[in-house]
Order: sequence, then C-alpha cells, then structure tokens
Amino acid sequence: MKRTILWAALVLLLAATSCSNPSHKGGDVSNVKLKSHSDTLSWVMGEYAARTILSSNMKYDKKMVMKAMEAILNGEASPLDEQTVAVVLDNMNTQMMLQQQQEISQQRQTADAQEQAYFNQLIKDNPNVKKAPEGFYYEVIKEGKGPNAQPRQVVFFDYKGSFTNGQIFDQTYGNREPITHVVGNPMFPGMQAGFTYMNTGSIYRFYFPYEMAFGTEGTSDIPPCSTVIYEIELHEVRNY
Repeated sequence: MKRTILWAALVLLLAATSCSNPSHKGGDVSNVKLKSHSDTLSWVMGEYAARTILSSNMKYDKKMVMKAMEAILNGEASPLDEQTVAVVLDNMNTQMMLQQQQEISQQRQTADAQEQAYFNQLIKDNPNVKKAPEGFYYEVIKEGKGPNAQPRQVVFFDYKGSFTNGQIFDQTYGNREPITHVVGNPMFPGMQAGFTYMNTGSIYRFYFPYEMAFGTEGTSDIPPCSTVIYEIELHEVRNY
C-alpha cells in the first residue's frame, strides 16, 4: 500500500512538472538531448505521467506541485503525513473512477441510440435481415446443405469484417488461408452464436451490436462501441 501511494504521488508530481513545461504545449523540443538510458527513462516517465494527468481532467496548482517536487527531490520533509496523503489519493482515485464511469455511461447511451437507429433502418431497407434471439442481426446470402456448426466443433471459414460505413477492417480473402477454429474458443459472443445458425457451405452476413462484439473498449483496430458486420463463408465442420 505504501509503495502504491508513493508511486501515485510521484506520478502526479512528474505529471505536473511535465505539464508545466512549454514543450508539452506544442513548444520547441529540438534542444532536448537524450544522451543516455537514464535520460530516455526520465523523459518517458515525465511524458507518461503528463498524459496520465491530462486524461484525468483534474484541477491542480502547477506552482504548488513544482514546490512539492523540488522539496521531495531535495530530501526535505513533507508538510503532510502519510495518512493524509493516503486519504487524498483515495478520494482522488474515487473521483476519477466516478468520472470514468460517467463517461462510459454517456458513451454507451450515445452508442445505443445510434445502433438502434441503424438497425431500424437496416430492417426497413432490407427485408432479408432477421433478428436472432441472442440480439444480433443476420442475412442469409447463400444457404448451405451440410450440417450446422455446434460449440466445440472445428470450423473452417473465410470472413470479411467491416464497419457500418462499409470500411473493411479485416478479411481472409486475398490475405491468408481460411481460418481453422474451435467454436467457442476465444471468440466474441456474437460470433460464437452466429456459427450455430450456419450450415456447411453457407454464406451469412452478421450485424453484431457492440455488446456482442468488441464492447466498450474495442481493440487497436476497432473503436469502442463499434457495430461490426461480418460476412462469413463456412466451408467445413468437423468434430473436435
């Protein structure tokens, strides 16, 4: 606990120091020379801490933070005891968590409204699109004649993933061989349920709400709260 508190305090001090540097406001950093590993490490610590405090949207007094920074680095005694520091940091952490929860809630509300409007329009424009009991939407492009895929079975398939604006973010076609995968092994909920609708030889287009796909966090390629479309061509199903 003590180490966590001290590290959190250091992060705040470094962040404020970095934020008070004009270079973090688009200033000239051409005169910064990182000549050693220690220089690089120090710069990264300052930059990381600066970005951390900026993302927290918390108000602070830069001059006071600078004084605290200098005092601690010079080995001077702190005017605060560890208990007081712990209470302040705990309150600050609670405030940041509440703020984050509020931002996520607002993000979800906006995404939910946009998704509902999108799916309402989708069904209106395309009568072939159906809603599955699980909550996603699908369209049969080609019906297969083979057996259905079931959880724990091995599936061989090609796919194309895109956003609702038509932008493709990933696909096997022209990029790599068809995927071999066990239904249910790491696979987002919508995809896992979607395979059980498909017969071998079929092609389905699935429309997955963000909660059944990559959620509120997304990935490096998928923004948070993204509705995604997967066109899947199921070639073969085998027992595991």
